[in-house]
Amino acid sequence: MVRNKNALIIILFLISASSSYSFEGFVHRVILLGNSITVGKGSPDGLGFRDELYYRLKNIGFPLVLVGSAGINPFRGHYKSGAVIGDFYSGIAGNASFNVGPDMSRYKPTIAVIHLGTNDFWLGGEVIPYSYDGGLTFNRSVSGRLGHLIEFLLNWHNGTKGNDLQTIFVCKIIPKRSRHVQQIGEFNEAVSQIVEAANRGELATIPPGILKLVDQYSTFDIKTMLSPDGTHPNRKGYLHMTDIFFDAFMTLPLYLNPSGKKEFEEYTGKFIRDSIKVKITDGFGKGVGNVPVQFRVKEGDAVLAGSSKVYTDTMGIAFIDSVFMGNADSSLIIAFSSGLIDSTETFILKPRSYREISGEVVYFSSGLPVSNVYMQSDQSIENNVFSDDNGRYMMSVPIETTAVRITPFKDNTDTEISAFDAALTARYAMGIDTLGYMEKQAADVDGDSLVTINDALEILNHVVGIDTANSLIGRWVFNPPSVQLNSLTKDTSAEVIYAAVKGDVKGGWNNQGLSGLYSVSLGSQQKNYKEDGYYIVPVYIKGAGLLSSKVSLEFNPHSSKIIHISPAVPLLTFQTNISADRGKAVIAFCLRNEENNSGDSPILNIKIKSKNSGSSYIKIDDAFVNGFHASIENNYSAVEEEKNKNIDQPCVYVYPNPFNSTCNINYVLLRQSRVLIKVYDILGREIVVLFDGIDQQGWHSVIWDGKNSNGDNVMSGIYFARFSIDENDFVQKIQLIR
Repeated sequence: MVRNKNALIIILFLISASSSYSFEGFVHRVILLGNSITVGKGSPDGLGFRDELYYRLKNIGFPLVLVGSAGINPFRGHYKSGAVIGDFYSGIAGNASFNVGPDMSRYKPTIAVIHLGTNDFWLGGEVIPYSYDGGLTFNRSVSGRLGHLIEFLLNWHNGTKGNDLQTIFVCKIIPKRSRHVQQIGEFNEAVSQIVEAANRGELATIPPGILKLVDQYSTFDIKTMLSPDGTHPNRKGYLHMTDIFFDAFMTLPLYLNPSGKKEFEEYTGKFIRDSIKVKITDGFGKGVGNVPVQFRVKEGDAVLAGSSKVYTDTMGIAFIDSVFMGNADSSLIIAFSSGLIDSTETFILKPRSYREISGEVVYFSSGLPVSNVYMQSDQSIENNVFSDDNGRYMMSVPIETTAVRITPFKDNTDTEISAFDAALTARYAMGIDTLGYMEKQAADVDGDSLVTINDALEILNHVVGIDTANSLIGRWVFNPPSVQLNSLTKDTSAEVIYAAVKGDVKGGWNNQGLSGLYSVSLGSQQKNYKEDGYYIVPVYIKGAGLLSSKVSLEFNPHSSKIIHISPAVPLLTFQTNISADRGKAVIAFCLRNEENNSGDSPILNIKIKSKNSGSSYIKIDDAFVNGFHASIENNYSAVEEEKNKNIDQPCVYVYPNPFNSTCNINYVLLRQSRVLIKVYDILGREIVVLFDGIDQQGWHSVIWDGKNSNGDNVMSGIYFARFSIDENDFVQKIQLIR
């Protein structure tokens, strides 16, 4: 326990106030205090662990020299055979016959290593306790003499005789084959207690942190590491001691590295706060606390506003509170600390010659970021500035610039435009609904600055695949169209820019929306008796709030012809695109009012002409309702003439024909059937089997890519597709043109 806190505080204050560090060009001066084991008795080269330890530390760049009046360069120290602890100091129980004081004053060591105690047990006397009355006074035991030696060395730490000594390594001594085994164990336990108590602040005469324990005892194997005399290590033992000492040195502050940025830019007259940091670590990469670090301006006119000398925290970090940016082109600030391999680190400060302008671009309806928007500005230092994946952009302008104009631009986008966008446009033009500012910008697809029925028709044209020359659909518009920043004095965040795509009135860009809210189906054909041979196929849509739809159809162009598509209910706008030769049709329409449709009444009627008995059909490829994907409940309706309604024959055809790369081989089954499809050449040789299996009623398609069964391309020419459907065979001629 601490008995005299005031004395401890005074000692620590004196240590802090009087310590003098030579930071640059520093090396640790290490003095070894020991006996015959430190001398190296019994080792092959007579140096014991000293040379091995010295070279291992030097090889990693550890800045050290071994100092003392004993030994030869570079393996010096203060040691002799037969020495006991009391020989090294004067004072209680010390005779100073081998006084280390003169070497301490002459060589000014920064690290002292005490490896003593082995010879003390031959003298008899008590081993422990190492102290009494809370550690204020050490007694005359072996461990007590060790305590007095430590106190003696502290005279070169606390300013009494010097202040260079920073660390004292206190060693547990190695075991021996002798009657002193128990006493050695007791002594080593006392050594641990001295170090632990001191570092807990319980010993008023020994400040915390200066003592470090080196455990030579616990892992030393007397069976394999001692020489025959039972006292001195053999070669293996000395190497083991080297390992232990090396690890001990590795726990000291060793490396100084930057922690964060090394270069800083800020406006002249501004402060850089808490950013110039270094980290001090030991040889194992762990941060070391309470290590002094000095900061100073080496070049330039920057000013350190905080303390220039700071101590690392528990994580090993030291930093300057604040640095004032000067006017010089650059300033250099160096950080340095004593006794480190990397003892100096340099930081560069440059006054800013530019300001940063930042902002973001988002979509008007969802707030999603819009990337790859070109931010044009004549004042920008960068040649090309684009918004990133987060919609953020940043540009630099010269420091003297006080006003900036930024204009966004983005290439046209092929986004999904739906009939629902046309419905919203038409309803606004008719005065039924209202639109927000960006919605009106998106709705004005003809560029006349008004939202009219013509804009709705242009959108419907685009939906069904009819694009007109004056349509702006797909073009980006922004609000505001440009950003003006005036009176710039610092880095500035510009207002958010909202983006829209012409035609996307709903605001569904980059949003797939929901599905399954609506369903679309075809009804059974109805005979038109006024005009024989024509049929009506109704289209049903089910769902709530129906305002718009787009339906894509497919039919057999060889056996059918869509004559007319007409609404079955009042519509606001309506558009179709029928491709008779390709067998495709697209319908888009907008209702005047929302309808909650049960699907009992048709929305559209498709008038179709059957050219060949039993071979006509119509099929739904895809459908959207109110801009959402709709499910398709019945996508197929066969059409047959009244007079041939009892004919039960499938429909087969090939499209395109002739073809170049691939063709669709289509067939319609009136019931579940066994199907085999093969391709033959003009000589009747089988080329490839395309399908062999069971298919259900309805429309089906397989693709022939112009290759044989081996995967090789066949030559241009005439081929035949043979359909075997149940008991019936059908043959279609196919022409391949490469």
